Amino acid sequence: MIEFLSIIIIVFGILQIILFFKMWGMTNDVRKLTEFFLSNRHTTHNNMHQKTRSMNEINDEQFTKIKPKDKVIRISDGAEMTVDTIEGSKLFCKANSIEGYKWYSKDEVKFDTSSNGVWGKDVTEEEKDMAKGLISKLMDNEVILLVKGKMIVYDTDSLSELNDYKVIYYK
Repeated sequence: MIEFLSIIIIVFGILQIILFFKMWGMTNDVRKLTEFFLSNRHTTHNNMHQKTRSMNEINDEQFTKIKPKDKVIRISDGAEMTVDTIEGSKLFCKANSIEGYKWYSKDEVKFDTSSNGVWGKDVTEEEKDMAKGLISKLMDNEVILLVKGKMIVYDTDSLSELNDYKVIYYK
């Protein structure tokens, strides 16, 4: 019985040593992963900043039209918020009753233009989902059309040039 117990203790001890060296090796992997993700995060942050800047060109035009009770979308998580107050280039918004109110700069929000336009006749939910990504880019006098199975943004003044289309959304 003692021989059996000593064999189990020796096997257990060897496994402990193997586990120790495996964990030591994993710490080096974690260090490499951390360095990789931190360098990627910095690059991604710069790319996101550039994308946010291009979005702000649209926001600058729409910012002058925004008024209290309008809906905006928080860029960081996509939460829909209601504007309460506007002071300069800051918006005082409320997302929900738990978070309460908070000040946001125009760089932190995008404007929910879905409430400023009208859906076309007989538009399916699938077509609405496809069009939602284009709505925020829609300018005045533009319309989202379904042409040969593709969603396109088109100028309303040039609609006579098209033959077969379905109006999905317009302002």
